[in-house]
Amino acid sequence: MPIKVNILILVTLICMNSAGYNAMTVKIWYLSLAVFVNLQGLLCYWFMSNVVSLIQAVFLKIPRIRQALNIPVMVASKVDPAAKKPFIKSIKESEFFII
Repeated sequence: MPIKVNILILVTLICMNSAGYNAMTVKIWYLSLAVFVNLQGLLCYWFMSNVVSLIQAVFLKIPRIRQALNIPVMVASKVDPAAKKPFIKSIKESEFFII
């Protein structure tokens, strides 16, 4: 199947080349599409992993499920807007900033 798809992509890109597209553009498109088409297993894994993560996040926001699993309620920290420093200043004052 991937061989058939790559041949179809190649034919399409040859038609693009004859339509006036730059040869380098055609090569980049072909290589990128060939790589992504042949990585079907990785894309399937990525998709299913994201779906499971989304379902988990939705279910863990339901209060009854949180109570049944003894998950404590998250407390949002309150930050005083007046005490908040500008981003650059806070980086310069951090211990990891070295000049």
